[in-house]
Amino acid sequence: MLVYELLRDIVQIPEMQSNTYEFHHLRIAIQSALAECGKGLHLEKELTGDDTGALEEQRKEEVNFLVEFAESELQRFIDTIDTQGTKTTVLRHPMNCMLTLYCALGKPRLAEEFLQRLISQIGANASSYNALIWGAAIVEKNIEKTVNLVGAMQSNGVAPNGTTLDLLVQSFVSGENGKNEEPQVFEQRKLWFSEAIAHLVSLSNLYELKPYERTIHLIQEAGIQMGMEHEVHQMYHDVDSLNENANHH
Repeated sequence: MLVYELLRDIVQIPEMQSNTYEFHHLRIAIQSALAECGKGLHLEKELTGDDTGALEEQRKEEVNFLVEFAESELQRFIDTIDTQGTKTTVLRHPMNCMLTLYCALGKPRLAEEFLQRLISQIGANASSYNALIWGAAIVEKNIEKTVNLVGAMQSNGVAPNGTTLDLLVQSFVSGENGKNEEPQVFEQRKLWFSEAIAHLVSLSNLYELKPYERTIHLIQEAGIQMGMEHEVHQMYHDVDSLNENANHH
């Protein structure tokens, strides 16, 4: 809780009520830090796997604190912006951080409602949608929801980026890779792997994106583990930004 206490002390500084450029950036940094704290809590839960007892009670207290703190600080920032007449686009990043925090803390419904608020007030960008896509892919591990969010992003005129591709691929191919898997589980994973490549090829070519190196590495590793090296090789041919022959024409 020391990090939380430090952040709480910072926002009590009288100058934080200022509308100067420097303090805008400090408020934005605080929202970013709170989002990272939320990700840390999610990772801790993933690593410990403990949903009972004193540890879970402590985690609930931290979740409640983070949500209340982040919401109140964001509202104070919004009030300052409204009072001073500063461009509201300065709020987009801290609002995106709020989306990430909701998702990290297992509150996807609040995140979805908040996204609609962001869209109506200042407009969403790729980072806004990627926050929810991260929540669906990494926190909820829900492939269908991940794909649907990417579709909603496109329908609303927001272009996916490299992070979108990376999260989409993670949603399909992350998980246990054991030789002792049940045959039906292994076959399902192979189908998901094929779908991941299909989405990667389609989005990369449509939006002229080059996948991140880590995304390619993830696909290569999964392809080797599942004996699907041919599909990986074909991907290099099908994705324009990876096809050296296409790039020379």
